[in-house]
Amino acid sequence: MAEKKKQHYVPRFYLKIFSDEERKSISIFNLKSERHIKGGNLKNQCYEPYFYGKDLEIENAFSMIEDSSSNSIHKIIAEKETPKQFSEEHVLLLTFVLFQYARTKYSEEEGNELIDKLIKTVLSKNPEFNQEEINRLVFKNSVSNQIKTMARSIPIAADLKCKLLINKTKFGFITSDNPVVLYNSACEKFNFGSATGLSSRGLMIFFPISPKDLLLFYDAKVYKTGNRRQNYSLITESSDVEQINDLQWRSALMNIYHNNSVHGTEIQRGFRKNIKHRDGKKANVIECPAENGGDGPEKTLIHMYKSDIKIGLNLNCIKQIKDITEEDAADGEKRVRDFMLVQAHRKFIKLVESGKYKMHQFGEYIAGER
Repeated sequence: MAEKKKQHYVPRFYLKIFSDEERKSISIFNLKSERHIKGGNLKNQCYEPYFYGKDLEIENAFSMIEDSSSNSIHKIIAEKETPKQFSEEHVLLLTFVLFQYARTKYSEEEGNELIDKLIKTVLSKNPEFNQEEINRLVFKNSVSNQIKTMARSIPIAADLKCKLLINKTKFGFITSDNPVVLYNSACEKFNFGSATGLSSRGLMIFFPISPKDLLLFYDAKVYKTGNRRQNYSLITESSDVEQINDLQWRSALMNIYHNNSVHGTEIQRGFRKNIKHRDGKKANVIECPAENGGDGPEKTLIHMYKSDIKIGLNLNCIKQIKDITEEDAADGEKRVRDFMLVQAHRKFIKLVESGKYKMHQFGEYIAGER
């Protein structure tokens, strides 16, 4: 077998935490076949040959990140402590979580759908192409582009507070082949494109790291969970666990994973409740009229955004402490948590492109600006 041909988009160390006691097999529910498999082969999950490319650049980079992140996650599970905000360990953990969001097969398909719809929308304006010809074309965007875009965006999520949600119920968390879920309860009722950009007000990031532990990154100006002085919060209501598991059912591409702490009745409940709400559409491209003052031909703006998960999340363990109005949700500047930080990030990216900074030096750049 060629070197590192088998490239995983969900790390084996992570899935092993949700495996059986011997760490050799894992329970799987396949959404396409609707088949529940107990004792599935752990090694053969969430991978594709040369998924990140044959040059191994991304694969080798992820291997290094996973080595450090594995130690950090196992430490969090054992000690029930999350890293101090803005510490090196905190930045590494956030980086791992956001790369996990960007590196999956689901993310690749989302990117492909977005670029395909965008280019076809643009081509439909060209009289040299007819719609039948356009429909036959297929445009793709490699997962490496998704990952590179995420690498540039990570710094604007550094202000999110991190807490460990500890599951004290008798029910376990499940996970999936797309385990990191971005959600925005505060903006769920609005329809202004996606509300789960990394700079969005009201953003929450859910990432189960064991059947009894979940990492939550969240906008602390909009939500509260547990004691502000503690870096953990307890989940005592089974309904909270069910809703958090529902996020995995909605985000998964093909497979749900779990260990023996999750009963078959919970798997059946999750499947029956969520299967009819799983929208196959991952990305949206729409045209909106543009103001042109009445001069010249009519112009349109093309708006593209991913499809957000919306389940009416209402957790007992998380309280919304600030409302986001419809007016704010519709205002580009007011939709972000820290507009000045976003502007600083844009300037920083230009400096990176000119060679004056490296991507990991955003903290140094901000400190210098202040």
